[in-house]
Amino acid sequence: MKMSKRVKRALRESVAIWERRAKGERVDENCPLCEVIVFGTQCKECPVARSSSEPEIYGCNETPYWDWDEEQTSANAQKELDFLKSLLP
Repeated sequence: MKMSKRVKRALRESVAIWERRAKGERVDENCPLCEVIVFGTQCKECPVARSSSEPEIYGCNETPYWDWDEEQTSANAQKELDFLKSLLP
């Protein structure tokens, strides 16, 4: 998946946040990808959204993020971490 340098950097920063969450650390940081890509109509530029079958609906649709959002456990954080790592170039 082709992505700009700033998006690659934001994806790596997101991975770092989820690594901390997977270790059980409470992290109150926003998603770096959402911060560099205009939230909403521009989600389609996000590698997370592009991995979804319906990126125009909501960028994080169909990702492990929602499992973690419902139950913030290390195991659910690890699922999101593994997913994000799979998007790294």
